[in-house]
Amino acid sequence: MTNGDNDRIHTVIVAGGSCDLSTYSYLLDEACLIGADRGALHLVKAGYRPDLCGGDFDSVSGEEEELIFKNSASIKKLPANKDATDLEVAMEYAIKLPGEIHILGATGTRLDQTFAAINLLKLCLNENKEIGRA
Repeated sequence: MTNGDNDRIHTVIVAGGSCDLSTYSYLLDEACLIGADRGALHLVKAGYRPDLCGGDFDSVSGEEEELIFKNSASIKKLPANKDATDLEVAMEYAIKLPGEIHILGATGTRLDQTFAAINLLKLCLNENKEIGRA
């Protein structure tokens, strides 16, 4: 993360689910951007330079992973065998940043991932952290 991230008014986490990022440019342009696994690829392909990309990157090809790494400010490569989802790790990081958190692309492709994403909202509740509405 860069020094200016604490000056940003909110954080947007982009997960690997279905999401047309062009619809949310008003939200993405002034945010600290975190790409969770394939969500990092969505950000890069949409022309954004994520502040942080994290995950095991098992949902992208080697060429896509290289594209993510080349176009991101910071990378947190996680082991494939872990106790948390990539989105959960991104949420734990975002909770520490100032402002509200917006989550895009957390639903729409895998039902198990959708349920996991909904359950992650409890992390924010436990930390009294506000989740924004798009």
